[in-house]
Amino acid sequence: MKQIKVLHVQLTENIGGIESLLINITNQINNSQYHFDFIASALSDYQGILRQKGSNIIVLPSLTKTIQYIRRFNKILDNNYDIVHFHKNSAINILPVLIAKVHKTHPKIIVHSHNTAPSVNKNKLFILIHKLNRKLMYDMADIHLACSYKAARWLYGSRKTIILKNGIDTEKYMYSELSRNRIRKHLNISPDCFVVGNVGRLTAQKNHLFLIELFKKIHQINSNSKLLIIGNGVQKPKILNKIENLKLKKSVIMLESSDQIEKYLSAMDAFVMPSTYEGLPISAVEAQASGLSVYLSDKITKEVYLTDHINDFALSEPVDKIAEKILNTNFNYNRLQQSKMVKKSGYDIRFTVNKLDELYTQIIKQDNEEENK
Repeated sequence: MKQIKVLHVQLTENIGGIESLLINITNQINNSQYHFDFIASALSDYQGILRQKGSNIIVLPSLTKTIQYIRRFNKILDNNYDIVHFHKNSAINILPVLIAKVHKTHPKIIVHSHNTAPSVNKNKLFILIHKLNRKLMYDMADIHLACSYKAARWLYGSRKTIILKNGIDTEKYMYSELSRNRIRKHLNISPDCFVVGNVGRLTAQKNHLFLIELFKKIHQINSNSKLLIIGNGVQKPKILNKIENLKLKKSVIMLESSDQIEKYLSAMDAFVMPSTYEGLPISAVEAQASGLSVYLSDKITKEVYLTDHINDFALSEPVDKIAEKILNTNFNYNRLQQSKMVKKSGYDIRFTVNKLDELYTQIIKQDNEEENK
């Protein structure tokens, strides 16, 4: 069988859930059977991981330059991709899907829902456009994927969808006492310090300003505590300003995105994600694979509840009540045992890749059978 060429659309300049998933898939998929290329909104250092696997990273002009965008995308599609795999947070922009649908090479189209609301979810016009476009986008696609049932409903309504779990390398993320001690020493954190952690893009969706307020209450109750935030994003200045105003500079550590997140997770005691919406957050899966006690906002799907030590809280709750809930947790348990539960739940990247391989192979086989009729 010839190598299957897949174009993934699209990456951003920061490592978010979509980027993490695609890196994990690319690392695990059979590279002799598949060739992946990626459309990106901008170039970034993390994309070097994908280039090492032989992938091309292609930056398109802004959609505001519509004619240039269409011409460039059409030229890229001239490379005879078998499949174009669209990773979507909403149906607001379906132009790329339409371009692929009418292109002379007739690639198979996969649309993959990764979220439960767009970043512009307060804009009524955009919400209306999203709702109007959903059926059209659904009809243009050959396969419809979603990371969760909630994400499926958001992008497709009640239409038929295949759930593809956001798998991770569960063995890589297993708790390590050695990593815990090394990271804490590196960051000058004492062994007995209570460390609250968060990993994610620094955007309004991730609600870091709420997290800072919550940690302020935790720190007032337990002064031997620190907050570790790992990520990049547009809200960083606001977050730093909030830390300054609440006089938490000595107790909050902010780090850039890392390709060794698993080591930092081992150094944490609790993982808090107060997002205002999510599809199915990979970082919450990674945190559970590290055996952490995880606290998620009530806006996050319970499909990501994989271990015995995951809890929810309402964003409407007083922060002092949430702080007490976190600090009153019994942290005396075997983190390695929790890690094993994530693998058993089907969130190992090997399961995800096997499922995707079946789908890709199936769609190409069907295409060949149609051509031979």
